Amino acid sequence: MNKRAQISLFFLIGIVLVVVVILVMHLKSLGPKEVPLKQIQGSQIKEYITGCMDVTLKRAIINLGVQGGFVGIPDSFYGTQVKTLSLQGTSEPIVYLYDYNDYPDTHNILQSLSDWQDELAGYVNNNLETCLQDFQPFTVRGYKFSAGKVDSKVLIRQRDVLLTVSFPINVTYGNSKIHFDTFQDSIGVPLLTVHKQAEDIMNALFLSDLEGDKEPARAFCKQRVELGKFCPQQSIDFTFKIDKYLPYQYEFLNEPNPTTLWDIHTKFQDNTDFYFIFAAEHKYQHIIPP
Repeated sequence: MNKRAQISLFFLIGIVLVVVVILVMHLKSLGPKEVPLKQIQGSQIKEYITGCMDVTLKRAIINLGVQGGFVGIPDSFYGTQVKTLSLQGTSEPIVYLYDYNDYPDTHNILQSLSDWQDELAGYVNNNLETCLQDFQPFTVRGYKFSAGKVDSKVLIRQRDVLLTVSFPINVTYGNSKIHFDTFQDSIGVPLLTVHKQAEDIMNALFLSDLEGDKEPARAFCKQRVELGKFCPQQSIDFTFKIDKYLPYQYEFLNEPNPTTLWDIHTKFQDNTDFYFIFAAEHKYQHIIPP
């Protein structure tokens, strides 16, 4: 009986040893090529890149807002010199988006949505790699990166801004390799609505400045109605009946020519503030403040 018990115990131990050996061999077969990089570090690298995309795009959107729709204020806009206003206590100039006296044709330099998208994409192209800092959090741990050119596309949608970045990257770590090509990120902010609001304000300003010229004012309003667009009520004190897609406010400034400063205020999805700010210079006879 004792011999049989000893044989059974040795047999059981043998089975356990065989199972352990099989498990060890299986784990070794996975090797460093499959476990550490593709499943673990790959996701961390992607999060790091999309995090920088988020920071860079949001900074571009903020710049676009406080500079009247320009990520970088140009000297001229389609041949028209861009005028700016400097206020005491502020470091950044405010763009005159509307100027009845000096801007020809529509009297405003509000860019199209397509232009806004190009401005934002250009900023990401020029600044994303600065945020990435040559992937230092990973290179100090032995990872090697080979990256191509950043090529960004921005789409302004109803409730957010979508950023797609083509950025080919090869990563090596020991004998392991991984490749990235395209990344996406979005920021919740209603830029589409802000643009519509700014457009309505520009049309209201122009119609108000035409108030003394009845026939051009009527023609302008009729044209907008025929296009199915809203035509704001004329009002010399600038209290326009504009569709209020977003809260906005304005104030008169003490300038040589009658000037209003406009501020469209909304919020990012994370509840931080977004401001779209611009100045307007009006026809000389409009000197009566509201």
